[in-house]
Amino acid sequence: IEVKEGRHILTRELGIPGIPYATVSYVSEYFGDRARSDKLPFHYDVGYTETLGVTSHPVWKQSYLSEETLRLWLLLQNHDENSVPPRKSSIALTYPVLQQIKKSSTIPWENSTDAFIIQIHTGISHFLDDVIGEVVIGVGALSGHVGFEGWIPL
Repeated sequence: IEVKEGRHILTRELGIPGIPYATVSYVSEYFGDRARSDKLPFHYDVGYTETLGVTSHPVWKQSYLSEETLRLWLLLQNHDENSVPPRKSSIALTYPVLQQIKKSSTIPWENSTDAFIIQIHTGISHFLDDVIGEVVIGVGALSGHVGFEGWIPL
């Protein structure tokens, strides 16, 4: 997952530039039928971009893995006791997605109800609602595609 840059990011309350950053989350069963399901969706923090100072047109070049993703990395790696997980990465965040299972068989990727959520924050204050927009990308929508590129309006 890559979040590279933003344009015209201003705070809603004040209409001024902030210190914008983006967060990436993975939510299981996001598109599932919650009325008929006895399971609650799980929300995992994948990572976040760097902050660049006050700007309304950020160009992010670094991203950081969340603590949850770092713990997952340690579980999935064949590593020795001296190996250190990569806390900082290039702009791309890598997160393993498990294929869903229903009644002992795997659900095809295109029918997945999981999603990635990318939120843009102004970073101006923890006391104000600093999420100015989000994009939800279903895992099923990614099936068979190399990726999505371009500007996504929030």
